[in-house]
Amino acid sequence: MKVLFFSSENSHHDCKWINQIAIENEVEVIASNVNRVNQLNSGIRLHKILPPYSYKTRNRKETLDQIREIITNFQPDVIHSMYLFPNSIWANQSGFKPHVITTRGSDILVEYPNNYHNVTSKFKPLINRHFNKEGKLALENAQFVTCTSNLQKERIKHLTSSEVQIIRTGVDVAKIDLTLQKSESRRNESYTIFSPREPRLIYNLDIIVKAFHIFLSYCENAKLVMLSNDSDYSRKVKQICEGLGLKKNVEFIQELGFKDLMQQYASANQVVMIPKSDGTPNTALEAMLCKVPVILGTATYDNDLFNQKTVSQLSNSDHHTLALEMKRIYEMDKAKLSEQIENASNVVRNHANLCDSIEQIIKIYSAISK
Repeated sequence: MKVLFFSSENSHHDCKWINQIAIENEVEVIASNVNRVNQLNSGIRLHKILPPYSYKTRNRKETLDQIREIITNFQPDVIHSMYLFPNSIWANQSGFKPHVITTRGSDILVEYPNNYHNVTSKFKPLINRHFNKEGKLALENAQFVTCTSNLQKERIKHLTSSEVQIIRTGVDVAKIDLTLQKSESRRNESYTIFSPREPRLIYNLDIIVKAFHIFLSYCENAKLVMLSNDSDYSRKVKQICEGLGLKKNVEFIQELGFKDLMQQYASANQVVMIPKSDGTPNTALEAMLCKVPVILGTATYDNDLFNQKTVSQLSNSDHHTLALEMKRIYEMDKAKLSEQIENASNVVRNHANLCDSIEQIIKIYSAISK
């Protein structure tokens, strides 16, 4: 089968699906013309042609001609757009069918209801109306829509009558198991709390730092490991650490490769993430599979994966509440804690396995391309 994706070659989630599907199918990818790190497997042809999306028809004509030429040359059986805005709009305007759309929490739950907050043009109201109209049209014209959470599904159902199915990105259970088997199983000498989300304002890393500062009064040898990058927000988080005198207790690391990330999970005592909004975070699922206690914030999560038997979820995402939850897990009865992390690991194996997700997607392709 031939599949043409509209996607981002630097998206970890997108590339997991695309690389897996490309093992037994012929795949090409259309992506933004912005220079990004390519996480696609070698052998997958990448067309970096998409400019910033313009609401003006004349500004899109040349790109749509290029898209149609790629379609003519490749002759796909199906087009699959990752993200509603703007990838599915480009795909829909190409006129090709069948078309599958996969939404994420960041576009259908954040960009859409918040009127595309990154748009700063004086024509913002006009641009918002255009995006809303074209997004709904893409959903309505799609032969199938997938999403990664119940909340996304509810939102999509308000926008389209197209068939919608929850198919979570999933984690590569077999690969993680193999990686952990080959790695030395060890905990850090210090009691370690790992924050795996990237330094962005939406992920509330500053609150995690302040909570950790309080937690140190209960566990003096504790260590906090956080990701770092060259953003203003990352620098702000580091300044907060310095102001609280946490230089010796907080370790900032760069984004990790797969093997190192799994080892980081396995050596941690807690994994913490308290974003302002969220979907079905693979970071949480990976930590659960690695049998590490996970603390989540107040975002709405699917109860079949994230519940009181599998994770800890805060009632308030303030640093005092988080510090108390860190303390509760630190002091938790070992047998009860072991039961929770075993439950969590089994839930991921049974309900969020990448292989199962790919199998469902291939079945959809086969059904709509006949």
